[in-house]
Amino acid sequence: MPVWDASSSYPSGSKHDLLVRDSTLGASLAAAFKPATSTGFIYSKVRSALPSQLGGSSAEPKMEPDHAVVLLQGHGFTTVAHGIEEAVYQAIYTKEAAKAQTTAMTVLNAHTGYALEGKVDVEAGGKIKSGHAKVEGGNLKYLSDRECHDAWESLSGTLTRPWALWCRQVEVDPLYRNECSGGDD
Repeated sequence: MPVWDASSSYPSGSKHDLLVRDSTLGASLAAAFKPATSTGFIYSKVRSALPSQLGGSSAEPKMEPDHAVVLLQGHGFTTVAHGIEEAVYQAIYTKEAAKAQTTAMTVLNAHTGYALEGKVDVEAGGKIKSGHAKVEGGNLKYLSDRECHDAWESLSGTLTRPWALWCRQVEVDPLYRNECSGGDD
């Protein structure tokens, strides 16, 4: 999952308040969903430009982003979706998945441990020059790209169930105030 750091994209003289307030920041954030340097994206652009006799494709490159969620450095995350139901679903379950992953990593580290390896700059007050964590005795196994795709394909057919529940919760919970008309506008 990509991490977007807004600090390098702020126009000079603008507020550094982590809000996407202009097209410069918006374009930078959007690029994180499908980086222009992504090998797959470049390959699809090149392939679409080749004649079909050379293995090219006349179809436009895939417009879908490479990632549905981008972590915001020090701030949270942003999700992209085909509709409000999918965006809410992704927002809620991304948070839940992050909790589950954090718990899994905590348990793994408690049972296996890890060591930090790297170089320390003694003259600069002990700042780490380079380093990484080396897992000792175990590793988390993440879903493959195919497992992610197939799982999302299965789950996307069930979006209406939790959506109806969340809408009902907003209707009855006094915490929420809805001043919109009840129409499907």
